[in-house]
Amino acid sequence: MYYIFGKYGAIMWIRIDTTKDTHGTAFVVHEDIYDAKTIIDHFSAFNVANQYLIVLYYQQVDMSKKID
Repeated sequence: MYYIFGKYGAIMWIRIDTTKDTHGTAFVVHEDIYDAKTIIDHFSAFNVANQYLIVLYYQQVDMSKKID
């Protein structure tokens, strides 16, 4: 994972899930949001070891904005 995604910027952390429900899911967090967007452009439907990657962008919702 570091080899594949590290080419596009510094990685803060990677978590690979191995539970029954989330097997095959990984979370890659980059330091720069633009690096993450570049990965989406390059890796959607990319084939790695006979598995296709589904790359999604996640942005944490600021909870303070939802409080009345």
